[in-house]
Amino acid sequence: MRAIAFLPALITTCTLSAASIPGFAAEERTLTAAAQEFIAKGAEPTLRMCALPKPRCGDAKLIGKEDIPGESNDEKRIARTISFAGLELGLTIPVKSQRRYLVAKVEISSSKWPVQRGLHVGQSQTKVLEVLGLPTTETGNCIEYFNEALQSSAGFCFANGRITKIVWERWID
Repeated sequence: MRAIAFLPALITTCTLSAASIPGFAAEERTLTAAAQEFIAKGAEPTLRMCALPKPRCGDAKLIGKEDIPGESNDEKRIARTISFAGLELGLTIPVKSQRRYLVAKVEISSSKWPVQRGLHVGQSQTKVLEVLGLPTTETGNCIEYFNEALQSSAGFCFANGRITKIVWERWID
């Protein structure tokens, strides 16, 4: 389901612009250990605040209704989007076992949500590169780190050299 949507983007954005991140060559690179760990566990401090699958994250108030279907429903699973101020969670819930779920997406756009390695909203783009190394791709004002083995990614968007959004995604087939 998600793998199909990301494959064209991955193919078309497999090089970084030399102007925005100096010294990056268009050859394939290995992710740093820090980047791999951030892709796998960077959203954990935020997720610990959330009593999933209940629509509650710390003292944050739910925006909208949790039971509104997300982008797709099929006979095997339901996609749900749960939104809070500065945080959006995408859950994939098996139809036959709705007490179980997979976190398919975590999107943070507020500095109030904790993130590993101090890479919170508002932190500098330079700090991201120092901590995680060069990204896999760059598109416009956003960079992404892909881990094909985990079928996951972590991305950052910037304005004026500062993080405005952090997104983790797991590609659920």
